Amino acid sequence: KTQKQVSFIWGIFIFKEPVKSIVLACFAIVLMIIGLWGMSYYSAPTATDNDDMRDQDMLSSTDDDDDLYNQSFQEEEEEEDGLNVEEEDMVQQDVLFIEQQQSSLSQRRRKKDVIFCFSNVQLSRRNAGLIAACANGLWGGSIMVPMHYSGKSTRGLGYVISFAIGATIITILLWILRYAYHLYKTKGSFVQSYYILPSFHFKVMWLPGCIAGTLWSIGNVGSIISVHRLGEGVGYSVVQASMFVSGLWGIFWYKEVKGFWERIKWFCSAIVTLIGILLLSYEHGS
Repeated sequence: KTQKQVSFIWGIFIFKEPVKSIVLACFAIVLMIIGLWGMSYYSAPTATDNDDMRDQDMLSSTDDDDDLYNQSFQEEEEEEDGLNVEEEDMVQQDVLFIEQQQSSLSQRRRKKDVIFCFSNVQLSRRNAGLIAACANGLWGGSIMVPMHYSGKSTRGLGYVISFAIGATIITILLWILRYAYHLYKTKGSFVQSYYILPSFHFKVMWLPGCIAGTLWSIGNVGSIISVHRLGEGVGYSVVQASMFVSGLWGIFWYKEVKGFWERIKWFCSAIVTLIGILLLSYEHGS
C-alpha cells in the first residue's frame, strides 16, 4: 500500500501529471488502499497458525514425551502403594526433565522472535518486517521515477534494457557486499565465508525460478508501458493492484484463505479495490 502512496505523490504532486480532479483521484487512491488492506488482512494467516507452523517440529518431541510420562504417571498412581524410593526418584527426574524441555522450548521461541541487525541492534521479527515493508514501499514506489528524467527515446520499451542492466548490477553488488560482510565476520576466511552464503539450489530451483523470473519480467515490461502511457501517479498505482491476482491464486489454488466468511470479506475488499482502480483510470487526464 505504501508503494501506491509514494508513486501517487511522485506523479500528481511532484511531476504535476494531469488529472480531471485531484480530489477524486485522491479518493480513488484511498479506496484502493482500503481494499488492498482488506485483501491482505483477510488472507493473512492467524497468529495461532504461525505459532503452530513455527513450533511444530520443536513441540512434536516434547508432546510425545509428555504422553509417555503421563501414561507412566497413571500407571504409577495405580500402584502407588508399591512404589519404592528409587522409583519415586525416577518420577521426580522425569518431571524435572519435562520442565527443562518446556523451558528450553520457550527460550528457543523467544530467540526466534528476535533479530539482531548490525550485531547489536535488537528488533522483533514484527518490527523488522514493518521496517522492511516501509522501505520496500518507499523504494518500490519510486522505481519508475528515473524514467521521467530520461530522454523521450529511452522511455517505454526503450527503458526496459536500462532497467535490466541496473537490476543485474545491483544484484551482483549485493552478493559481493554480503560475501564481504561474512568475510569480515570470519576474520578473512574465504572458504568459510563462501559456504555461509545461501545455496542457489540449481537442481531444484532452475525451472520454477526461471518461470517466476520470466513472469515477473513480462509484468515489469507491462508496468513500464503503463507508467509511460498513464503517468507515474496513475499508471504505477494501478499496476500495484496485481495483489488481486496473487490473492486469487492464494484462495483457489493454495487454499490459504480458510472459511466462507473470510473469503466473502476478501472479495468485498477486492471489489472496493477494483472500484478505486476504475475511478483512478477515469480521472487520468487526456
